[in-house]
Amino acid sequence: MLKVRFSPDYSRENPYQSELAKALFKEGVEVSYESRPGQTVWHLHWPEPFLFGKNAVSTVFKTLYFSIKIFLAWARGVKLVRTVHNLTSHEGKYPAAEYAFNRLNIAMARGVIVHCPSGREALVRRYHLSDRLRKKIHVIPHGNFLGSYPNDLSRTQARARLGLDGERGTVFLLFGLLRRYKGVEDLLNAFEKLKTPGVSLVIAGKPADLSVSEAVTAACRHDGRVRFYPGFIPADEVQIYFNAADAVVMPYTKILSSSVLFLAMSFGKAVIAPRIGCLPQSADPRGTIFYDPDPGGSGLSHALAQAVQTDLGSMGRHHFEAAKRLDWGAIGRQTADVYRRMI
Repeated sequence: MLKVRFSPDYSRENPYQSELAKALFKEGVEVSYESRPGQTVWHLHWPEPFLFGKNAVSTVFKTLYFSIKIFLAWARGVKLVRTVHNLTSHEGKYPAAEYAFNRLNIAMARGVIVHCPSGREALVRRYHLSDRLRKKIHVIPHGNFLGSYPNDLSRTQARARLGLDGERGTVFLLFGLLRRYKGVEDLLNAFEKLKTPGVSLVIAGKPADLSVSEAVTAACRHDGRVRFYPGFIPADEVQIYFNAADAVVMPYTKILSSSVLFLAMSFGKAVIAPRIGCLPQSADPRGTIFYDPDPGGSGLSHALAQAVQTDLGSMGRHHFEAAKRLDWGAIGRQTADVYRRMI
């Protein structure tokens, strides 16, 4: 059995890695999250934890140290694979160190995976990749999360858990780790302009930035339609928020691919999203209200207003059918093929 190392281990926060690992096992690939004897492939997903320190000096040392580890593994004959989930880290605090590492890592990798064709082109542009390096980039879609989380609450039951009206009104959901790039404040400003009766905005997730937390808390005091559930959402509670919602809003200011999109699709929800990154190619256009991001936020405001006049339930059903087509079995086979072609 082919032995592969995944780094870092984010399987507790995001089922992406565990779902991929299960699919790979069926293809004769054994995945572990630490270094073990006999591993011939090292598959790096999110390098940021290995690169960034508390300041610029520690970041330089961490980046250099991890680059040396990567080089030594490469010198021993370990085949390096990289899945590029983001072109750059979300905060982008140390762009020079990050650019240098990613450029080196992509050059040394035997295979690079992105989740959509536009992601490949964006990667080539961002890191000025030659035709030779471009040829090692493989487009393999992100899989669904059907069965990854409990899903046995009805819409009425989920809304009751949140103290919302069980039947009437449109509920928008912003879900996940709350970071500045996710456009939380843009969404709050756009929602404030929405005067349609009976609408609610649920924001659920752990704030990564104090200013974001303060902005949401202030909005809750000012507007009773906004509800805030701060903190990490356990897996058995994810369904409460998604089943209560009519549409999932992704007001991101920058993104390549996002697990939240596939989570929304797997729960059969309409999505409101900007036309950036992989979102236009990954989401079903019949299940998504796309908008063009602009400095004034009018695109997002118009998208919210359009949503309350739309059959969001029908859009969600389109997304659920699209999610079923994102089968992990096929994704596991394609990923295993990348490994075996290298060897």
